[in-house]
Amino acid sequence: MLDVDDLYPEHPKLLGLGTWCEVAGWLNLAGLAWCKRYLTDGRIPRAAVWRLASFRGMAIDGEPVTPEAVAGRLVDAGLWRELGVFYVIHDYLEYQESRETVLQRRAADRDRKRKPSNTHDSRAFQPDSDRNPAGVRPDSDSPLPPPLPLPDPSPSVQASSLDLGVRARARARSSLDASDAGRARERADSRRAEPRTRNALPALVR
Repeated sequence: MLDVDDLYPEHPKLLGLGTWCEVAGWLNLAGLAWCKRYLTDGRIPRAAVWRLASFRGMAIDGEPVTPEAVAGRLVDAGLWRELGVFYVIHDYLEYQESRETVLQRRAADRDRKRKPSNTHDSRAFQPDSDRNPAGVRPDSDSPLPPPLPLPDPSPSVQASSLDLGVRARARARSSLDASDAGRARERADSRRAEPRTRNALPALVR
């Protein structure tokens, strides 16, 4: 991440550039970001300056604004300095991380991500007494413990079973009662159907 002072727009060296302050401030900021992206420790090749910003069609005080012209103004203000084929941003390493520091941090991050995490529950690598009461690992040579007996049914299940039994016995009794009643009606009907021989005898005698 680029570290930029929140007072950067009021930098005295920028303000000293007068009408060139805005374009010089933008090119300097673009140069800082470019050096941070490519880890150049503040060095910008002269041939790459035109890639930092575009001032196409702009003119200040009748002078065309080009990246090379703005870079010259930054050198005059002491924000950049010339070093062979490079421009070097003044005091870059006092505010930004060096290439070596960034690479070391990235390597440390990669190593840390490769290592197994120590935040896993240690029980995942040990026999779980809750899941395996006998403490026997499934992949060991020891036999697995016998299955646990099923628990007794809950009171609600027992109560429902009793209700079913009571209803079944009640239905059986009602069926017996209905059978007894049917047999009684059959006996009564058979009695009514028998001939009355006592009343017929006198007629036979005559």
